[in-house]
Amino acid sequence: MRAAIMEAGQDRRTTAIHCQTAREDQIEAFRELGIIPSFFSMHTYYWGDWYRKTVLGPERAVTISPARWAVDRGMAYTSHHDAPVALPNSIAILSSQVTRVTRTSGSVLGPDQGQDRLPALSHTPKARPRPTKGNVRSLCPPLLTPTGRSPG
Repeated sequence: MRAAIMEAGQDRRTTAIHCQTAREDQIEAFRELGIIPSFFSMHTYYWGDWYRKTVLGPERAVTISPARWAVDRGMAYTSHHDAPVALPNSIAILSSQVTRVTRTSGSVLGPDQGQDRLPALSHTPKARPRPTKGNVRSLCPPLLTPTGRSPG
């Protein structure tokens, strides 16, 4: 993997999706390799109690969606949701990163991984320019209205 990343160059946007169960050594490896982790942070709210009781156990469940490890390493990260599993709601994503409160018991799952509000807000999903040939950069292909005409 290291060779492939070196060959890809500096202007890549390698992102690892669904890193909610990444260990600290894996987050460190992402940092070394320039990989951006993407956490499904609403897992803490919707399924945190279930993860603690049945899947991960109490020791690993407290580090679900370990964004704090990324922040402490100065890394960029994103937090996402998967509609229709969790409906689009940026405020719920932000809340789950900050409070880490679970839906069933209302307990705080892994407060050490909680984010401060402003840093968490800076890591909510947003557009990033993608590289293109030459000096031209774009965020996405041109948008079209239902009639097929450009809105601008």
